[in-house]
Parts: sequence; C-alpha cells; structure tokens
Amino acid sequence: MSNKKDWECLTYKKKSQKLEDLCREESAIVSLQHDSEFAFDHYDSGLNVVYVLELEISGNPLTFEMLKDLQKDIQKINSQLLVGILSSGEEVLGHGEY
Repeated sequence: MSNKKDWECLTYKKKSQKLEDLCREESAIVSLQHDSEFAFDHYDSGLNVVYVLELEISGNPLTFEMLKDLQKDIQKINSQLLVGILSSGEEVLGHGEY
C-alpha cells in the first residue's frame, strides 16, 4: 500500500482484511510485551476508525500506548485512520497523540 490513492481504490472488504492482518500481527507483539490481548473488531469507513476489542483473557488492560505501533502502521496506509478500543461495552477513541 504505497499511498492514500491506492487505499481508496480498494473495496471495503479488502480494506478490512488488510487492517485485520495488521491487527493480528500487532496483537501477537502486544500479548508478549504487555500481557494484554486484543483482536480486530471492525473498520468504520465513515469515521475512519479501526476498532479493536480488548479480550477478557487479558492479563493487563489494553491502552493506547500499547497500540502506538499499530496506530503508526495504519497511518502509513491512510494518515486519517485512528484506532479505537472496545472494552466491556465501552467505546474509547484515540486522540491523535501518536
């Protein structure tokens, strides 16, 4: 994915798959480094938010600090994309501090 134009040409399904793959890769790293578990939940193309779901098996609460590398990776695809964390029925959006 070299630029925003390439991203815009993809179908929603392909965008979601690419984001899910990035989340899966980063989830393994976060699990090892922070004992926190998450998974891709969904991509909201209207809000430009990639939602991850904190899993109940997490040893530690998931934080945006733990997701900073994921945020950087998705912003390489499209600088307007943000990460949101879903946890216990709550929705928390990132505030672009990355």
